[in-house]
Amino acid sequence: MSAPQSPSYEDIRIRRAEEAGDIAAADYWRRIKAEVDKAPPLGPRQKTLLRSLLSQPGSVERSAA
Repeated sequence: MSAPQSPSYEDIRIRRAEEAGDIAAADYWRRIKAEVDKAPPLGPRQKTLLRSLLSQPGSVERSAA
């Protein structure tokens, strides 16, 4: 039996945004999580770098409008 997986950085940011009632920020972090999840298998450092790139202005739109 495997140990439960700890939440990802994106999961934590989504939860915090939801707790704060910031739906736009929660959706933003869900989109970043989806992009990271689509990537081929990456090590922790590579995922951190990808997350950093995706969180730069203009890389993932903050609103669907």
